[in-house]
Amino acid sequence: MQGMGKTERGEQGRDIDLTSLRSTMPASGPLQGGSASNLNMNLYATKKTAAEGMLDIALFLANITHMKTVIEQGAGYRYYAAVLTLISFSLALQIVAGILIIIIARLELTRLPSCQRPQGP
Repeated sequence: MQGMGKTERGEQGRDIDLTSLRSTMPASGPLQGGSASNLNMNLYATKKTAAEGMLDIALFLANITHMKTVIEQGAGYRYYAAVLTLISFSLALQIVAGILIIIIARLELTRLPSCQRPQGP
């Protein structure tokens, strides 16, 4: 047991410490009668974008590692040409997608009213 609070048997027969479980839950929220307006959508979007970027980088690095492994095995590998072609194509698509995302983000920033210069007399 983790704490000295009340315990209950879980689904798989393990003891669940209800006191520590309650301490990890939010104090109020939509399910507890609070408002959903406490959720900061800008922070959520920022974290989501950062997580997607990290996943993209992880996929890119995994593709590079696979390509390195295939090249080290040499042309004697059964599907050498096919695997090398597909991994190269995947890397090229990831690079193009990254460049397009950067271009689109810059275009959208220039269209925002807050980023435009005021026009004076």
